[in-house]
Amino acid sequence: MHRASCLPSLLALFATFAGALAMPAARAQSEDPMASLAVLYNERHRLVAFKDACSRVLPKLRRETQAAYEEWLDRHEDVLENLEARFLVMVKKVSRNQKEYNENYRKYRAVIEQERQAQKDAFLAMPKEDLVKECREYPAYLKSENSDMPNRYPEEFAALYGRRKP
Repeated sequence: MHRASCLPSLLALFATFAGALAMPAARAQSEDPMASLAVLYNERHRLVAFKDACSRVLPKLRRETQAAYEEWLDRHEDVLENLEARFLVMVKKVSRNQKEYNENYRKYRAVIEQERQAQKDAFLAMPKEDLVKECREYPAYLKSENSDMPNRYPEEFAALYGRRKP
């Protein structure tokens, strides 16, 4: 499974949060926590985009792929909940009131959905034989330790969590 990075819109979104939250420059430069957060937050959406692309090109593997993805979700439940909580806190911090929070939430969710669609489109633009090969390998990949976020993104994970999981 190739390592697709976050597309610019998601990194820009998290950079916006960093600016609005007035993150100290020294910390931002040394650890780049917003970039790490963006990469980890994107991982779930990247996997969904690839799962959706695979469902389109290999519909017979849809159930197997979905089951493997759900297993991955179960293994990452604590991390995913923590990442979502961080996202919600950032949205709240850049919002002055509940109305603005609701507007910002919808706006930022739309950016994330656009990002996922762009990733799916990029996967579907791959040479078909390469995509089919990766899609056939995808359920096994999702079940493997290689798909675990601390293994796939060790620097980003360490920047947010150190050596411990949330």
